[in-house]
Amino acid sequence: MSPSLVPWRRRKAAAKPAATSVRMAGIFRRFFSFVIDAVVLNVLGLIIGAVFFDQLAGLGIWARLIGLVIATLYIGLTTSKRWGACTLGQRALELRVVDARGDELPLGKSLLRAFVLMTPFVLCGTAMILKDAPLWQRVFDGVMGGLAVGSLYLLVINRRTRQGLHDLVTGAFVVREDTWHYPMPGVSTWRPHLYYVAGIVVICAAVVLSGFPVAVRFAGLSQSQLADGAAPEGTPVVLAGWMETKPKKADKPSGEAKPTPTPAPAKGGVEKICVSAKFVLRGPGIEQEALAKRLVRDKAKQEGCGLDENLPVRLMYGYDMGIMRGARFRDYTIEP
Repeated sequence: MSPSLVPWRRRKAAAKPAATSVRMAGIFRRFFSFVIDAVVLNVLGLIIGAVFFDQLAGLGIWARLIGLVIATLYIGLTTSKRWGACTLGQRALELRVVDARGDELPLGKSLLRAFVLMTPFVLCGTAMILKDAPLWQRVFDGVMGGLAVGSLYLLVINRRTRQGLHDLVTGAFVVREDTWHYPMPGVSTWRPHLYYVAGIVVICAAVVLSGFPVAVRFAGLSQSQLADGAAPEGTPVVLAGWMETKPKKADKPSGEAKPTPTPAPAKGGVEKICVSAKFVLRGPGIEQEALAKRLVRDKAKQEGCGLDENLPVRLMYGYDMGIMRGARFRDYTIEP
């Protein structure tokens, strides 16, 4: 057969020298394959979010579970033996997922691997939006963040096998496509790496428990604070609210008039004026101007600040599946 008639992949394979041992996937190939897969998951999340926007927004942080199911099914199905043992990103970078014997993973094991891989990345950060997040949520958030950082640590530092936590749990390896059928007897991860990962998880959990990642200016209105404002029944739940403030300038004397006495300092000992406000709702409700007025006044009272003239206020709601997020908003101008 003429060389010009030989399929491109066969010519490419013939041009390469035959491998004599397995070659682990390098960190850059794995990174760029993950970027491609992240784009695929974003597109899937965008489509589902457009169709079920209000339903996902009503779920709040529980919408992350929908994203976790989607990510697990995509990665788990594509990396199984039945679907070619590689995701779209891994196929583009010529990688394959196998076990220590060089065999492709069965469906059950590949789904477990995908679940362990995606759980920390999809579920991490659920305690970031509320100042009064419960203890269990902060602990969970810290552990998820630690597992995500620990897995990245293993992929970068564990040069012997390049296995992340998801690979170690299922005994899987990501190898170059041209050497995937070679067995890997005696290949293992250096054990102290696992101790370092455990330390990373403990540190991340301690940091989140201390409240360090939760910025004060993004502190949400708790249910008790909403109750103090006599919220009518059926009012949308407020997930978070924050204000931008500036110091209030004292009035300057004019002519012979006596200087205007400076008002008593507001809460915290600082005179402040709110110049803008934003509130995140759980579910629809952004069309209620009366709600915007009540929320901004309650928040100003809580912060101990006055209201600027023609105060811009934004009400917004949306969903966050971990793999994609979307939001809708409405802007108002509120008179003090």
